Amino acid sequence: MTPVAAAPKTETRPTWAPDAASARRAAERAMHAASVARGWAERAGAGQPEAADAARAAERAWDAAMRSRVATDPAEVRQHAAEAISAAECALEADRRVSQVIAASLWAAEDRRHREQLEPAA
Repeated sequence: MTPVAAAPKTETRPTWAPDAASARRAAERAMHAASVARGWAERAGAGQPEAADAARAAERAWDAAMRSRVATDPAEVRQHAAEAISAAECALEADRRVSQVIAASLWAAEDRRHREQLEPAA
C-alpha cells in the first residue's frame, strides 16, 4: 500500500493589474522600439512604412500612459494602462516587421548580385 500524500498547496496571490507605472514603462519601451526601427529603416533604405507604424503605436502608448497617470478611478487607470501596454505591443511588432523587411531586402539584393554574376556579359 502506498502512502497518501497531501495535495500540494497552491499559493494564492492577487492577479497582476496594470497601473500607471507599468503603462509608462510600456510607453517608454514603445518609444525606444520606434526610434530604433526608424534608425534602421533610414540606414537600410527599407521598412519606412513599418517604422512609421511603430511610431504611431508608440504615440498611442504614450497618450494612454499619460491618461492612466491622471485618471482618478482605479478601473479607468487599469483601462488606460492596458491600452498603453497593447499599443506598446503593436510598436514592438512593427519593429519586428522592420527587421523582416530589411532582411528580405538584403536577401533580394544578394540574389540580384548573384544573378548578375551568373549571366554572361553581353
